[in-house]
Amino acid sequence: RSYDMTVAVEPLCRGVCNFINTLSEGAMVVAAAGRDNIALLADNYHMEQMGEDVSLVRRMKGMLVHSHISYPHAFGGRARVFPSADRAWDYGAFIRAVADAGCDRCSVEASALDFEKDSFAAAKLLHSVF
Repeated sequence: RSYDMTVAVEPLCRGVCNFINTLSEGAMVVAAAGRDNIALLADNYHMEQMGEDVSLVRRMKGMLVHSHISYPHAFGGRARVFPSADRAWDYGAFIRAVADAGCDRCSVEASALDFEKDSFAAAKLLHSVF
């Protein structure tokens, strides 16, 4: 707090971590901390791996400060890659849920098969679904 920073708690799926695996668990940690500079991050990859529905993001209104998005399934030998119109997933539902939760920050967290091509395609797709 003395550095005017916010800590975002990111729940990670069980394949990556054995603590704080779901949005609900993350929300409990944030609530227990009781500090206005400790908040929550929603990542569609980890949510998908844990079987969490995107609608859960809306229930995090007031706690959510950032989100990560990707194509949340293995592709091209990578666990998660950049969102693409060629890789079907309901990106719009996630982006809208994040916005409905009061969060205006979302970044792509993924591997790129071809960074220049993938990053422009992801930007175009994400702008079109919001």
